[in-house]
Amino acid sequence: MAFVSTTRPFHFTSISVSALRCNFSSSFPHTRKPTSSISENEPSYPNTTAKLKESLRLTVKDRASLEKFLRERCKSSGEGDITSITPNEALCVFDYMLNMRPSRPPVTSFNILFGCLAKTKHYDTVLSLFKRLNSTGLFPNLHTYSILINCFCKMGRVSHGFVVLGRILRSCFTPDAVTFTSLIKGLCAESRIMEAAVLFTKLRVFGCEPDVFTYNTLINGLCRTGHTIVALNLFEEMANGNGKFGVFC
Repeated sequence: MAFVSTTRPFHFTSISVSALRCNFSSSFPHTRKPTSSISENEPSYPNTTAKLKESLRLTVKDRASLEKFLRERCKSSGEGDITSITPNEALCVFDYMLNMRPSRPPVTSFNILFGCLAKTKHYDTVLSLFKRLNSTGLFPNLHTYSILINCFCKMGRVSHGFVVLGRILRSCFTPDAVTFTSLIKGLCAESRIMEAAVLFTKLRVFGCEPDVFTYNTLINGLCRTGHTIVALNLFEEMANGNGKFGVFC
């Protein structure tokens, strides 16, 4: 049954794009650099690491076999369960990838590893490995940056997420709905609901259309902070879109 609102449409306060951009730092935030291939917070299992290295040596010969190996290690059961990869194992795989010859794998292969670690909440490991990857001269793409933003926001470090957004813009990438949804969710988690709402209004300025996940993220944040009337009006906007902005209800 469709919801019909009797309230007046709500319009978010708008700010200039330059005001939003001024929140961006010019440098990537400092992250701890790993001193070895073993995580300090995880017990060392030499036999496990040795077996993984041997498995990599025998099965990974090129980009296709590497991505198949990574996807097998990071696959989902379809019920929300993700095959666990520990920080130690990730560091072992990462080192192997950096040393592949005649050339290193593309950044898309590293994104699979980073994405798997992020899904299993090993955010610090993602940030540390990214810093190492960045130092090799291999350029990240939009997906890499989106993973980083998600990690920062999940760690309660939304301001660093905006630093990464600044780097995305300087790299001439166009942020997508996934990128902005992570930032909006992070702001809502910190009860910065008005900042989340203002960011939402600026998506199209950046060439991005909100999807149903972006809408739902802000609607949930508004409801959690007691702004139910605003949330209902936003729901109406989404429901009346009829796919115009990529939102189908």
